[in-house]
Amino acid sequence: MYFILLKLLDLLLEPLIIPYLLLGSALIIKWRRHKRTSNFLASVAIILPLLYGFIPLSSKPLQFLENRVKAAPIDNRQIDGIIVLEGFKSVGKEEYSRNQPTLETNARRFTAALKLQKVFPEKPLVFSGFPERLTHKDISKTAISQRLLDDIGVGRTRVYFEDTSHNSFDNAVNNHTLMAPTPGSHWLLITSAAHMPRAIGSFRTAGWEGILAHPVDYHTPAVGHSELWNIDKGTRMLRIAFHEYAQLLIYWLSGRSTNILPS
Repeated sequence: MYFILLKLLDLLLEPLIIPYLLLGSALIIKWRRHKRTSNFLASVAIILPLLYGFIPLSSKPLQFLENRVKAAPIDNRQIDGIIVLEGFKSVGKEEYSRNQPTLETNARRFTAALKLQKVFPEKPLVFSGFPERLTHKDISKTAISQRLLDDIGVGRTRVYFEDTSHNSFDNAVNNHTLMAPTPGSHWLLITSAAHMPRAIGSFRTAGWEGILAHPVDYHTPAVGHSELWNIDKGTRMLRIAFHEYAQLLIYWLSGRSTNILPS
């Protein structure tokens, strides 16, 4: 039920759905003979998609999130393990029927994990998370990640797969049970920069004392903006931002994070 409610919330916060919701509200209000309010909502519904394309405006909410948690320095520091949160691979019917695993736009999580594995080859590497879309019944939950590693010749001696988590808090709790971190240990957490505040808050709440952030998959520059006008890019950035801010609020209200905006 929780998963379904979150998906419904994502639908309501979809930037391309919001103008239609405003238009529907305008029609209802017009039917109730509130013409001025109806005209206002209809005008906002028409203008809003154009505002999405104004990058200096649409990138700011996401840029704030991506700058919120800095990457922890790892030079000359003892690292006890690496955890990478899933979400970087597609698990739909297309991949199954073509027999070809596909990396999605946040594939930087995967490549960053492999890069860090070379730096810390003797440390455990954990791929954590259950895919949001159901895989084909003949595909195990970890088969796609294993296939990707095999395709590029990466050994699985120190690689673990935690495939029961459906959300960030599950990731934190289940990995704590799986890896049993000792006091004073330091674990690197890899996920997309926009997702890192929610992830780091969840891990701290679940009892990870020595969790170190390693954010990747940035969509905005550190300062300023990349361009002036791009409706497609602006819509994508707002989609990510709306999702993360809503989730941060839900996690804080439900006690899955002790801070509404972890840093």
